Amino acid sequence: MYASLDKLSDRLGRKLRKYKERKRPRSVLGARQLSNLETQQLPEEEGDELELSLQEVAEVEPGTVPLAQTPWQVVRKKSFPMPPISVDEAVLCLEYIDHDFYVFQNAETNKINVVYKRNSGDVGLIEPEQVA
Repeated sequence: MYASLDKLSDRLGRKLRKYKERKRPRSVLGARQLSNLETQQLPEEEGDELELSLQEVAEVEPGTVPLAQTPWQVVRKKSFPMPPISVDEAVLCLEYIDHDFYVFQNAETNKINVVYKRNSGDVGLIEPEQVA
């Protein structure tokens, strides 16, 4: 009996260690990037770039939000095969991957949807609205 308990203890210990090691690189990487950002000093400039003049605000279309002009750059592009699947199958796929969301093509509507893990432990579904 003690031998089987020792085996079980060893198995659980290995699984926990594997789980912790799988989760660790993200947090370590995030902490490194955060510390690098804290140590970098931003150059001081005359005036604030985020402030908009009255003329710039007047040029913005009603119902839109003015955004600061930042030079965004796409650093990685991925493409995946996306056969149509049901929402239940997407939730199952979400359980198997190590992400908080799963993008899929809904078999019922043939539109791109997203299932995601909520903080409460439940799963949410994002669907595009019908444009009238």
